[in-house]
Amino acid sequence: MQMEVIKCNTKVAVETIGEARNLNTKSKLAKSRFAPSDERVVNQLKLNAKNKNTSKLTQTWLNVWEKWANERKFNPKREEYEHENLDKKLQMFYAEVRTI
Repeated sequence: MQMEVIKCNTKVAVETIGEARNLNTKSKLAKSRFAPSDERVVNQLKLNAKNKNTSKLTQTWLNVWEKWANERKFNPKREEYEHENLDKKLQMFYAEVRTI
């Protein structure tokens, strides 16, 4: 299934839900408290939920992790650690970075 990406804001997505509700006024869905939706509306809401500042901040801290791990002669690739070992490294990272 090919999907069309439409740039709009949350207000437009909500208006689309409202239009869908109006189209179904005679159906059982119209009597429902919940508006009908489709994949297009859900995908639009997902696109609008992404925050650029969160992405930048995440990348900043990943860079700090990498520099810290390299300085401590640890492997900077988090995905290669076992869970318990990564947990211990992250505890050390948190303790050392917050005191800077």
